Amino acid sequence: LLSSAAAGFVSGLAVTRFGITPLIATLGVNALLLGTILRVTHGGASATATSGLARFSVGRVLGIPHIVLIAVAAIALVAFILRATRFGRTFVAIGTSAAAAHAAGMAVRRYTLATYVIASTFYGLAGILLAGYLRTPGLGVGDSYLLPSIAAVVLGGTSLAGGGGSVVATAVGALFLTQLQQVVFGAGAATSVQLLIQSSVIGLGMAIRTISWRRWFGRRHGRRVATTAG
Repeated sequence: LLSSAAAGFVSGLAVTRFGITPLIATLGVNALLLGTILRVTHGGASATATSGLARFSVGRVLGIPHIVLIAVAAIALVAFILRATRFGRTFVAIGTSAAAAHAAGMAVRRYTLATYVIASTFYGLAGILLAGYLRTPGLGVGDSYLLPSIAAVVLGGTSLAGGGGSVVATAVGALFLTQLQQVVFGAGAATSVQLLIQSSVIGLGMAIRTISWRRWFGRRHGRRVATTAG
């Protein structure tokens, strides 16, 4: 968890202090971490999760998996913080418009840096649970989650260009995408089809949020009227 928090701190510094685009900064830090891991492990990993972690990751309470309970608790906690605390409301204001938040006297850089650290800590927690669930995780076990995580955010109604969003809506988007993948996988579709579906979801979500559909339909209507009049 400390390593994950440190990685988030580096990403946050790259964004807040050096002005690097967030997506580029996080991908760059990911490459640095992957290079470090390959250097330390010499390209191979044989370590297994401890028996206690493995039992906890696959354990259940009243038939509900521990991982599901942790996910629900994390979603509820973050949603509560965003809606009911000063830190959460400030975070939402900065995410909606950093320029307006700065003009209002908010510590934009500090909150942005804290956001990266907190998010990375949650990523580390998810990695720990995934390691316990798989028992013997590979070095690239997280690669398959890169595109789906972006697609889930887009499905949840959050624009990749910035702006407000909803943690609960993102969770619903992730659940929908997971079920869609299961349907596609159950139908015997190849991995390439799953990737195409994920990329299509991201493209459609970005188009809905960024294209001015009213203006686009207005232009088409104007052309039709002109054609009819001609």
